[in-house]
Amino acid sequence: MMIKTGTQLQSKWGIGTASGKVKDTYAQKVTKTIKDNVVTKHGEFGNKALYIQQSDGDFCAKKRK
Repeated sequence: MMIKTGTQLQSKWGIGTASGKVKDTYAQKVTKTIKDNVVTKHGEFGNKALYIQQSDGDFCAKKRK
């Protein structure tokens, strides 16, 4: 399943779950600064890195695999 910009997601986070909306997808290496932390994800075709705005307004970067 290809995840696109605007897709609503829910994932496991610690002992709970987090939900949000995909703001951007990347099929290459991407580096973002989130809350003063530098985060790098290595996206690729078929397994893109995701930049997500969580339901509480915060942002995170994830990769499915």
